[in-house]
Amino acid sequence: MERIDNYKIVEKIGEGGMGEVYKGIDTMLEREVAIKMLRPELSRREDIVERFRSEAIALGRLNHSHIATVYNFGRVDDQYYMAMEFVPGETLDSIIQQHGHLPWRDAVQYGIQVLEGLAHAHQSNVIHRDIKPANIIVNGQNTLKLLDFGIARILQTARLARTKHSIGTPGYMSPEQHQSKEVDARSDIYAVGIVLYEMLTGQTPFQHDTEYGLVKAVIEDKPKSLRSIDKSIPAPLEKLVLKALQKKPEMRFVDAQEFIVALRDCLAIQDIKSKRKPEIRKLIPNRAVKFCQDYHVVVVMGVLLIAGSGVAVRQWVDFPGSPSLLTQQKNTTSLAALLKISIDTLPATIPQDQLMLLQNAADKGDARAQAYLGRMYFNGTGIKQDYATALAMFEKSASQGDATGQNGLGAAYALGRGVDKNEAKAIEWFQKAAAQGSVDAKKKLSELVGSSAAVKAAQLTSETSLQANQAAPPKAVKKTKKVYSDNSDNVDLAPPPERYDRYIPRNR
Repeated sequence: MERIDNYKIVEKIGEGGMGEVYKGIDTMLEREVAIKMLRPELSRREDIVERFRSEAIALGRLNHSHIATVYNFGRVDDQYYMAMEFVPGETLDSIIQQHGHLPWRDAVQYGIQVLEGLAHAHQSNVIHRDIKPANIIVNGQNTLKLLDFGIARILQTARLARTKHSIGTPGYMSPEQHQSKEVDARSDIYAVGIVLYEMLTGQTPFQHDTEYGLVKAVIEDKPKSLRSIDKSIPAPLEKLVLKALQKKPEMRFVDAQEFIVALRDCLAIQDIKSKRKPEIRKLIPNRAVKFCQDYHVVVVMGVLLIAGSGVAVRQWVDFPGSPSLLTQQKNTTSLAALLKISIDTLPATIPQDQLMLLQNAADKGDARAQAYLGRMYFNGTGIKQDYATALAMFEKSASQGDATGQNGLGAAYALGRGVDKNEAKAIEWFQKAAAQGSVDAKKKLSELVGSSAAVKAAQLTSETSLQANQAAPPKAVKKTKKVYSDNSDNVDLAPPPERYDRYIPRNR
């Protein structure tokens, strides 16, 4: 076979349950493509052809940086084919086999990319059903692409599960898939948990000599602790992976986006903890030890003098009417005072105690601290710039109704920082901030409403949010207002315009 329609066949690159896969060249557009041919015996069945066509249509509507794009669906003679994006690179399966396991930070970043692609597909009600390292391609820029969406579903229709080909891959299938129950997006989340487990440890959590034993283990056994295999894996990360591997779908993450936020939070917290760890050094040089050994009398007298001076100072501090040295030295910045500091006046790196004060408050759910930290990470002021962490902080703050967090999300979507650029989403979040009286958000709305399609999508989302808010209990609304009434109007949080494009308000 040298040609299929306007595609010139270059070489055969694989074969799967559906049929053969070829690398080709689109002679009209002069681009490389991958061509999946449906087996002749399957092409003669109308139900299989219809499923193949419906999957091609569903995939053709997906447009995401982490999903291989479908270009065309066609027929040559009595055989059907699907032309899609050719992704040069190496499968994640091959990378794991070469390295045994990946550094945990790399594994998390790969996991986030997989989940971002799945989140986009799930929004269109497209479930992959066969997530595994062999269906994930990594290119030279460490960007992932998901392949073979819907293939397991086509094979299921063909009833090939117990004959020549299997539906999905047993080691990566969820318990409900093995039990032939209805599956949804949470089955994909389970499979991502398996892939993360394998990237972190170099092995899958369930292994057995027979397929029956493997399926039984997936349904009944608990996965082995990741840290029992590799102690360098952070405990919080282990908890996230094991949550994704829960037997019951309702015990896993609700959706891919929730899993993404949890992984980003884990990265941010571990980064902060790693900065707090002091560099391990030798406390006493060998020369100092030798001096103490040779002149021990002098050392003892010096220690006694220092101790005596300490007692005298303590007595002076406690003397009535004298100023306390302890009071003079104590100058810890409170959270309220820290939040009043303008972002653009912060130094390149703020003191560690202040950073931990903000982080601890954010971890406890303080929306103002979350928004402030988000702004710092977004602008790269007071801390190293990190759009992913900034986005995670904005999402937490905005979910509690904080206007600054909502404005931050609006800016992230408007500028495409840490997330794909999405004007409709930007308008949606600016609208929420504007509804709380943000003048800056109103100004940005007037600048962004040029795209009618984006406005229409944002209005639809806004109406859905409004209906949800009207259905919420009155007490919950009252509680939210109470949380953010503390001097919020006096907080100056304006960033430098040239760094932040004026998307975040000077006050809320």
